[in-house]
Amino acid sequence: MLLRKIKKKYIIFLAVMLIVAISLGIYYFYPNQYILAMNKQVDWISSLQTLNGAIKDSKLPSSYEPLQYKITPYYANIAATAITYRNGKDEIVKKYIQWYLSHLNWPDKNEISGTKLYGTIYDYYVDASGKEISTNDYDSADAYAATFLSLLRRYCEISGDVNIFKENEVKIEAIGKTIIDLIDQDGLTFAKPNYQIKFLMDNCEVYKGLTDICYIYEYVFVNRQKATFYKQKAEIVRTAIVKNFLNEKDFFIYKDLNGYKKVDWSVWYPDSVSQIYPVVFGVVAATDFQASISYKTIGEKWDWANLKASKDYPWVLMGYAGTMVNTDNLPKKFYINISSQYLKQENSDKWNSLESAWFIYFSHLLGTTKQRN
Repeated sequence: MLLRKIKKKYIIFLAVMLIVAISLGIYYFYPNQYILAMNKQVDWISSLQTLNGAIKDSKLPSSYEPLQYKITPYYANIAATAITYRNGKDEIVKKYIQWYLSHLNWPDKNEISGTKLYGTIYDYYVDASGKEISTNDYDSADAYAATFLSLLRRYCEISGDVNIFKENEVKIEAIGKTIIDLIDQDGLTFAKPNYQIKFLMDNCEVYKGLTDICYIYEYVFVNRQKATFYKQKAEIVRTAIVKNFLNEKDFFIYKDLNGYKKVDWSVWYPDSVSQIYPVVFGVVAATDFQASISYKTIGEKWDWANLKASKDYPWVLMGYAGTMVNTDNLPKKFYINISSQYLKQENSDKWNSLESAWFIYFSHLLGTTKQRN
């Protein structure tokens, strides 16, 4: 009788352990809803790559140039970085990097203080045949360069491919130098050589880009002198952002020759949403008190989780930032609304490679074990 009881308890114990093991296996190895959604967007961005390697903004032709598709390198840089969160995308990313490097302006048609820039890149259009047409302009020189350097670091970390770096060291150095040449005496970068405004958003991206080229020089080129140089420049930019832009409890959104532009909380972009950029790009830690203030104020001024902040695009970056900063339910509410209103329309004119990229970051963050409920 006693033996039967022991056997019964042993069987129950084994059954419980088996259930626990299966549950843990599902928990850790089976993709959850966030990862599944992320993978779909990785595939969507991958499908935007042209035969030459560029990544188009979307599958819809530009409304300004019929039957031509826009290529915005800033969007593509962030999109190419995002798809690395799924294994097996190295070749797509490498092909895009090669496209970017082959399209650098050598030099740019514009100079800054008499200095030629050799690391900028213009926006392009591509037609159905694959022919590329340069716009001979870009939205910003500093942010394009910075986000590309961040892509390079990410590609280096996930691929281990150092040959592409060593083959293009001169070009990579030129891209880094472009940022350096755009830094003014106050430690902030101009958006363009011919558009000398210093934006909060751009400078936050520049800070991260400089830390990333520092990594490349230290671990790929094994050049401590240049690694130290870029590390120091990154810190100069970070200090300048805090010193110049932080205005008590919020940030100025830009600085020009006439002074500072104070945030207008009744305007979503570029004013209100720019307040979270220091958090997203590491200028301010997500655990910092200022991060909480910025996130809280945006929530008080805007019903962003219900997609009522912007009429143009969903600004998925906001959900990613909210997940970084806080543990409230707004990001998940935002996620559900995005999924129902945007992702069911594959070719929405308000969904592009940039929004898709931030959705990948957002999904990845929510899909990690620490974020699961």
